[in-house]
Amino acid sequence: GRAWLESDGAIVLVGGADMEGNPVLAAERVYFDGRDSQRIDDISGDSVQLSSGAIWAGFALAADADIRVLAPKSTMPSRGVSNAAADSEVVFVGLNNGVVLAIGDTLVQKIRGLDGKASTLLAPELEQLNGHSAIVLHDGSVLVVGLPTLAGAAGAFVFRPVLTGPFSPSVAASFSSDERSVGLSARDPAAATIPTEGSPHLRLSVGTVGENWVTMSGPRFEQFSMELTAASEAALTLLFGWQSSSEHWKVTLENDREAQFTQVRGGVAEPVGGCTMSSVPSQGLSEATGPHDISMQWRSGELVVLLNGGEVLRCTIPADDVRGETGIGVEGAIGESLRLDFVGVDR
Repeated sequence: GRAWLESDGAIVLVGGADMEGNPVLAAERVYFDGRDSQRIDDISGDSVQLSSGAIWAGFALAADADIRVLAPKSTMPSRGVSNAAADSEVVFVGLNNGVVLAIGDTLVQKIRGLDGKASTLLAPELEQLNGHSAIVLHDGSVLVVGLPTLAGAAGAFVFRPVLTGPFSPSVAASFSSDERSVGLSARDPAAATIPTEGSPHLRLSVGTVGENWVTMSGPRFEQFSMELTAASEAALTLLFGWQSSSEHWKVTLENDREAQFTQVRGGVAEPVGGCTMSSVPSQGLSEATGPHDISMQWRSGELVVLLNGGEVLRCTIPADDVRGETGIGVEGAIGESLRLDFVGVDR
């Protein structure tokens, strides 16, 4: 099996076999502060943790395979995001653009980050492999290694999926197109409502822990310019310098409140001082008066945030290197949501 570290220090164990060699059909969250371990049913097989913190795992039944998502701190898996073809063994690989690859003896399947749509990628060399594993290389290529089943067959190969790699200058998601979920990695896909015809926006709802977010994958941005079209009655958070849920920077915008700028280090949130901040108007982010245009730019160590063309925050970042991913979040009461029409980042 595999073990994954969550933001609060818990360890999630997925997969593996019991003492009789049978597959373990439930995951377990183990705490080190005296709390009892938690059982999470219907999680099995291989797994991968995306940059948003969500754990994707395959649950194999007799006739098919289902890919399910476990949000942090949740004892129930989110809704399945893909129905994969049955395979004797499936390995999951998280790519640089938030997409998950399911690689098996008979399939290579690309699974989009939010809407679960899947498409098969051709890799004939898989037919020559048995007992394989895979890893994403720095340039975005995937290295697959296995045991050759035929004398002289290849024991390893590299292929390059079509993706937004770490050297691309930009990544964007527009919800009026078929590529609406490209570049987004959801912390809890069950709380991300994919747009339907006539409603070209994504809705991101607050979960049981009082927050939810998506990260923009692809480049690990240094200096950047972020543009989004959104609306929210709850607090909108703009994430950048994202290394993990316990290591990042965020700007918080909320109706009728002053903008806030926070650095999270080692899981501890600390306000950043020395900034010029303005209050968001009482209906400044509301859907009734929106959607609204928000931009965040970081150039030469200075961060500037604009709402509908008006400056709400200007601050010098007290750090030389804020390399990482960017994202969007919502904070508030359970069920409150953020409407997201478009988001794009250029570096």
